[in-house]
Amino acid sequence: MTVHGAGRHAAPEGGAVAGTFAASVAPANSIIAIDGPSGTGKSTVARTVAERIGAGYLDTGALYRIVTLHVLEAGIDPGDPEAVARALDGLTFDAPTDPHAQVHHLAGVDVTDRIRDADVTATVSAVSAIPAVRAFLLDRQREIAHSGPMVVEGRDIGTVIAPDAAVKVFLTADGVVRARRRLRQDAARSAGGSARGEAGAVGPDAAVSDVAVDRAGESDAAVDRLAVDRVAEGLDRRDAIDSSRAAAPLKAATDAVVIDSTNLTVEQTVAAVLALAHERGLPGASGEVAAGDAESAQRDAGGTREPRTAGGAHAAGSTHAATTPVSPPVSLPVKWFRLGGLDDPVPVGRRPRDVDRGRRIGIALSHIMYRMKIRGEEHIPVSGPLVVVANHTTFADGPILFGRLPRRISFLIKAEVLVGPLGWLLRTVGQYSIDRAAPQREVLLAALNHLKAGGVIGIFPEGQRTDGSVSEVFHGAGWLAARAGATVVPVALRGTARPAGRRIKRFRPKVYALVGEPFDIPQGAGRTAINAATSTIQQHLSGLVADLDRGLARVADDRTRLGHCWRRP
Repeated sequence: MTVHGAGRHAAPEGGAVAGTFAASVAPANSIIAIDGPSGTGKSTVARTVAERIGAGYLDTGALYRIVTLHVLEAGIDPGDPEAVARALDGLTFDAPTDPHAQVHHLAGVDVTDRIRDADVTATVSAVSAIPAVRAFLLDRQREIAHSGPMVVEGRDIGTVIAPDAAVKVFLTADGVVRARRRLRQDAARSAGGSARGEAGAVGPDAAVSDVAVDRAGESDAAVDRLAVDRVAEGLDRRDAIDSSRAAAPLKAATDAVVIDSTNLTVEQTVAAVLALAHERGLPGASGEVAAGDAESAQRDAGGTREPRTAGGAHAAGSTHAATTPVSPPVSLPVKWFRLGGLDDPVPVGRRPRDVDRGRRIGIALSHIMYRMKIRGEEHIPVSGPLVVVANHTTFADGPILFGRLPRRISFLIKAEVLVGPLGWLLRTVGQYSIDRAAPQREVLLAALNHLKAGGVIGIFPEGQRTDGSVSEVFHGAGWLAARAGATVVPVALRGTARPAGRRIKRFRPKVYALVGEPFDIPQGAGRTAINAATSTIQQHLSGLVADLDRGLARVADDRTRLGHCWRRP
């Protein structure tokens, strides 16, 4: 069981509960805030907890879905904030709080199932990011949350709706597991199940739930791998939008307890939340049941326990819990149907779908021409301005990185390459043409604006094909990074060049790519700032290439040594 604390009342690593308040101390309110992304089990867990303690239940996500449905049915462009804001006038809907009967009405019509349809799901993040929509729902959500004992689930409960909540929980789960849950949940609903709640049935005997469904059939042949990848890509895209929006972004409160539900059942997750509720003295949270179930869940997951007193609270000495910061979203390895970076901007005059088609061409080429091994994709930030720098040995380096890295990258490519049909293709998929002898100011400014808009620029700082050791670099990467104050990610690449002493390449040789940890370049415009940025980039990239070379050398030595053992004398 994984329960991480993000604040001073957080749980110790591997533990179920911790805090400075004994169960006998009455909290200022009886609100349990449960936040987290889709597929982590929020709905099932929140409704089950509400039923167990006799509290109300508010699904704030359903309210945003109702507004989204209203916008869609009115024929309004979700990307037009002003039009959406005007559509809120006179909007009427229900906000049910009975955990046993979640029936939603829009203008008197039952839309409980309709708000879970694919078109609403695909649009709800864009609509909910509009400040006018959040302001429209804010007061009503706060009023309901503070109307009595209430379990409130959503994405900004602990940070915006009820920052004073007695219990704050942030649920997480592995991305693939979340996708499987959502896929099976949708399949169950299309087969005749009800959408009376995001995860279907709830409670200890639930047949389908956000948390338990994954454990019921981890190897279920009915779950198509490609379908899982598509769903995972959609979840990643929504997480990126919700985490980066200016108004109430998806994030854990500083004093929230983070629970990873990847390997937990509904009962185990509910037990952990009930234990926290008992710790804070909420009415209806049984100390014996909560503590016992939490410890059982902990044992099932292989965790360790803290000593407890007879009352079920932690023994003295656990007053200050160890804290672990909430991990931000990370980039996943690129797949055909999960490219990543789908919210990245593209160069002016280019279309996102053309850029993504080009990325798939890069994926195909990397599989046809090489046997790729990429490590460290998780180091690439999922959003925001980024400069990717890599060593350069052959022409294939660019297409490989363009296709296999999880962001939409626009490389600065020398002008002599961008001629004829190849030049047309490269420009169409979002690459920039630059003359190394006399770099055009307009191209550099276009790349800088692309970067400041949150895009990704790729540069081979050596300026030409070399042995890839990065012994000398040009100032282009340093200039862009310093002017934008951007994050830089180095990538070391080996294997695309023909080995020394060989007249021809091997068929589908092994290619190794190592993505280094990101580092920030301070913003500046003077020569000193640019020189410092260039030097920093060279140090990080050359060091990463050296690390990769040492690792490959060790592998070669091991193969040679093992090969000698099998040779005849």
